[in-house]
Amino acid sequence: MSILNFINTEDCIIICSDSLASLDCGIPKLFTTKVFSMPHLNTIIGGTGCQNTILSWFDFVELNVIAKDVRELNDGATEHIKRIYEETTKGCFPRPFTTIYHFGYDLTDARYYVYAYRSTNQFMVEMIPSGFHIKPGEEIDSEVITKHNTNKLKEIDYVALLKETCLSQQKVDKERDSTERLGIGGSVFCYVMNKDGILISKLMDFPDKIETDEIIRAKRVFK
Repeated sequence: MSILNFINTEDCIIICSDSLASLDCGIPKLFTTKVFSMPHLNTIIGGTGCQNTILSWFDFVELNVIAKDVRELNDGATEHIKRIYEETTKGCFPRPFTTIYHFGYDLTDARYYVYAYRSTNQFMVEMIPSGFHIKPGEEIDSEVITKHNTNKLKEIDYVALLKETCLSQQKVDKERDSTERLGIGGSVFCYVMNKDGILISKLMDFPDKIETDEIIRAKRVFK
């Protein structure tokens, strides 16, 4: 998993993720979807780390969980996510750091919340504060993050903010040693959650998408 950026406020959440899935060392494998919408819960599930864990949790929720909103989805989630993580990372050493996010509407409080479940914290639920959050965030110019007032969502150009951030993240990743690259690329898809529902659209293509697609199809690797 690579990019997962989001802006969260009480009445709206905006999420973006790239579409490139890579092997170790940033070797491109395929283009894929990394964030999964669940309109019946007015909730989105996403994450970073082990994609099999995130997909398996989404599949488990779809097939087994009876809930009306993100508050009920959280009930018992820690136990099941921990079990799924252990199953999907069995044989991996070290086990990959993995975080699952629930972005959703709470009917009781009549507002949106973001919750994180981290392997580094035994998948105990954590509430994420409002604001602009970026992953990966290492070495990203702080001006990209702070020059926009994310407390007033209607007053900012969030499209420009997210595009600029994603391009900066890819630039930093490409400058890493080949053995440390995450692999960021393909397209960036944007998910907007508000009182009207969930809207999914393509935010942008990375400049090297065509080249990356050729690498994937030719089964070549980055030099």
